[in-house]
Amino acid sequence: MTDQAYLVTCEGQYYTGDKSKNGFGRYSVTVELGDEEKKAGFLSVIKREVLSRTNVMQKQYPDWVKFRTHYISNAVNKNKNAPLNDLSLMNRAQIVAYINKKGLPIEPDLYLEVTDLRQAMKDYKTDKESFEKVQETRRTNYGPKMSIARNVLALNPWLANVELAPPLNTMAADAPVVNHGIDAFDDDDDLAALVGV
Repeated sequence: MTDQAYLVTCEGQYYTGDKSKNGFGRYSVTVELGDEEKKAGFLSVIKREVLSRTNVMQKQYPDWVKFRTHYISNAVNKNKNAPLNDLSLMNRAQIVAYINKKGLPIEPDLYLEVTDLRQAMKDYKTDKESFEKVQETRRTNYGPKMSIARNVLALNPWLANVELAPPLNTMAADAPVVNHGIDAFDDDDDLAALVGV
């Protein structure tokens, strides 16, 4: 038994073999690892000892063929009930908290994937000029989309926390019932507005 125990979550895509779904699925797996596995590298251990075991992964993901991508999305020291102080193992919330605490000029909303946010941190530390160019490009390319994303999250906070999510197959009690019949339009006299002419 090891001195420390870590709960490590690995996420990514896997091949399904089903062309109707583009042949990919998303997975998330959390395993308990020790000091020896930390020294060997959590990601390589998970890749070799967990993701390569097709029969185990197919129990959770029946259409699993093999993994396509993999990255560490979270790691927690169970003994200390605390995150690890290692950028490659920090989750998105931890990185954002660090950015805010240190007042770094990194805009987390421009980096959707935790791997991209980690890279922005590395770039900021090692090559600020290159970092600033990349961030400006992201601001130009993703800025308008991020505004929409923030609005959607503000209106649907459960999207940021899956535990708060309502069942998708139920309708809220106060949701309006939509009439899809011939008289469904609120102003059927304004055909020009409807067709954009």
